[in-house]
Amino acid sequence: MTTEYSGTGDPARSLALSWRTRDKPSRKGADLTVERIEFGLARVLDDIEVLVRQRSAD
Repeated sequence: MTTEYSGTGDPARSLALSWRTRDKPSRKGADLTVERIEFGLARVLDDIEVLVRQRSAD
C-alpha cells in the first residue's frame, strides 16, 4: 500500500519554486536556489559516472 502525499503544502510556494520567482531567501543565509541544487546534482552524477566507468574498466 502506498501513501499519497498530494494536496499538502503551499501551492503558491510550489509555483514560485517551479517558475523560479522567489524574490528573497526565507531566512538569513538561505541562498540555496533551484539552479544551485541542479548544478550540484549534475556534478555529483558526473562524478558517479566517472567512478562507474573506472570500476567497470578494472
